[in-house]
Amino acid sequence: MSIVNDLTLEDLGFGAGMALWGFRACAMGCSRCKTLAEGYHRTLQDDGGAALIALARLAREIGKNGSRKVILMPTGYIQITADELSLIAALAAAQDADEALCKAHLTWILASTQTDFALSYATSFSTAFARRGLEIRTPDINLSTPVAEITAPTVRSIGHA
Repeated sequence: MSIVNDLTLEDLGFGAGMALWGFRACAMGCSRCKTLAEGYHRTLQDDGGAALIALARLAREIGKNGSRKVILMPTGYIQITADELSLIAALAAAQDADEALCKAHLTWILASTQTDFALSYATSFSTAFARRGLEIRTPDINLSTPVAEITAPTVRSIGHA
């Protein structure tokens, strides 16, 4: 599984954690869960329902029209997968009105350049969060340092034996 090491749901902050909680539930077919709806209504007030609809549509778009398997953790798990982190980065870019970056992440998630609907849903969702002052941010990620190039002997084949 592609779990991001040394990064948990708590590291995302409240806005991104709330977004991921909702996305996981919607992707698992629980977009009408009463607890989810109440949590979104308490947090986003009148924007809660619209945000959940946009999130459910985004999850459906990725599930139906995506060209690859997206790996998610079940709702309630603290670990984060690389795909979930990319989703959070897409939502953060949408909230920052960085359409090119949002499309780049959605292209990766969907494995397709047909991102218009997904972009629209991500933007709607992120706008609802922004109206209520909930920031979706991508955490700093410490990527591994490249290893120095290894000089290895090469083999050259001359002719066929």
